[in-house]
Amino acid sequence: MFTGMAEEQGISLIFSATHDAFVAGNMVQLRQVVSNLIDNAIRFTPYGGQISLQIDSGETNQDIYLRVIDTGSGIAKEHLDRVFDRFYQSKSGRDRSVVRRGGGLGLAICKSIVEAHGGSISIASQPGKGTTILVRLLKTEPQSLRPLISAG
Repeated sequence: MFTGMAEEQGISLIFSATHDAFVAGNMVQLRQVVSNLIDNAIRFTPYGGQISLQIDSGETNQDIYLRVIDTGSGIAKEHLDRVFDRFYQSKSGRDRSVVRRGGGLGLAICKSIVEAHGGSISIASQPGKGTTILVRLLKTEPQSLRPLISAG
């Protein structure tokens, strides 16, 4: 869904998964999380940058981890504690001259959805180096479920 947008902006979009990622929950909401995270990464990654989506089950094999890693502008340390707050934007996010600005709701929505599904979401970032978002969701046995993201 985002390949064309990334290509237009000269951004490499890389996907890696060790296996299919099965999680129980509302598929529309979980896809919204993935969509919001990729959209943010694209908006804040400059031309020639890279975005990597990684799926794995961690050491315990009880959870599914989604990492969205970008080489974008990054977020200053003093803003990291607030990025999941509704309507919060760092100074660069509020700059109306920047086409990439958002409304300050995307990460708050992601947090709400992930936590409603029994998971967690966290962020690590360095200005000028990029941002990593880590989403942890409870792994579900495949039975008749479709994968959130498929390795194949």
